[in-house]
Amino acid sequence: MSDCTRCGGRATDSFLCWPCTRSLTQTLRDLPWWLARLTETATGDTRMSDNAGRKSARRYTLDGDTELAAYIDPLPPRKDDLDKARTQRHKAALAHALAAGGVNARASELLATIADSLGYWCRVVAESRGRQYEPSSSERALGANHARWLRLHVLSITAHEDAADIAGDIEGHLEDIVRAVNRPIRMLDFGPCPAWNDTTDDTCATNLRAPQESDTVQCRRCKTVHNCHRLFLDLMAAADRELKTWEELVRFNRHLPDTYRTAHRTLQHWRTTGLLQPREHHGDIPMYSWADVKRLQIAKPQKTATGAAARRVIP
Repeated sequence: MSDCTRCGGRATDSFLCWPCTRSLTQTLRDLPWWLARLTETATGDTRMSDNAGRKSARRYTLDGDTELAAYIDPLPPRKDDLDKARTQRHKAALAHALAAGGVNARASELLATIADSLGYWCRVVAESRGRQYEPSSSERALGANHARWLRLHVLSITAHEDAADIAGDIEGHLEDIVRAVNRPIRMLDFGPCPAWNDTTDDTCATNLRAPQESDTVQCRRCKTVHNCHRLFLDLMAAADRELKTWEELVRFNRHLPDTYRTAHRTLQHWRTTGLLQPREHHGDIPMYSWADVKRLQIAKPQKTATGAAARRVIP
């Protein structure tokens, strides 16, 4: 008898106990199916996104009149590390290029990383048994062949001194795939609960949050059930009355539903070109009105190219 190197339980002539071995076997059995789903996400066969919270990343269609440079974001303002900023921009440019062909860059990179990791552990386990690992065809998804081989050799994994690391990596890969494939539910903030509290002789004021598609939300404190549509209308009405700093305006815009939100770069363009003007100043701090943003949303005043497209030199 010995201790399991993963959970500390009792193991028999191996580095993993029976519950950990059973969990690892089930994970390896499920992994090929999840790798196939991640492949679909990477190749654009599903409505996944590179940015959590949005319904679907916009696909770019390139034609003979549009250069790829028009879709490259400007250099991020990172004064502390210019090399890191350049790397960030290069990755964004690659993501745009892949998106033009319907490829999700983040999912594609994750798929390659997991496949390399599984292949590495296959070689480690095989060499520990004095064998040479010869991978079979991956068939449905990249890395699925490695997962199948590892499942057939689970007992060899449990006998390896790195069994805990192998099991931890494999289960971590499955969690990463599930997060990439299953887009997180977008939560909306509806502000303080307006229900009256007789004990405090004031409103409840507990912050209300609910999934974007919910019709109702129940306050966790006073248990009052509210209509989400009514709460949202009240929130937007209050936003029209209250002035916000630029940071508050950007934060408020970022947490709005997709149909009400304005692209951050569009907001910046309106501010830079003077289309969005502060209503007043509190000391040296300019204060903006959301009503002005809504007016610009309706007018759609942007007529010129922005970003890299604006900096192109036309011969």
